[in-house]
Amino acid sequence: MEKIKYLEKRKVLKWELLKIITALNDILEYELAGVECYTHYVLMVYGYNRILIVGWLHEQATESLMHAN
Repeated sequence: MEKIKYLEKRKVLKWELLKIITALNDILEYELAGVECYTHYVLMVYGYNRILIVGWLHEQATESLMHAN
């Protein structure tokens, strides 16, 4: 009887672990997408204030990459 309870508990833990891994993968996907967007925007910025904006975008990309790691 105890063995059955242990196995049922273990199945629940596997299910919870799968949900956690899925959530973490989603978060990682969003962070890496942010890095890609910021990097893309850096290449599209033109004009007088380009240096300031590009610097800020690089900082944001670096921060997103640090979160992803």
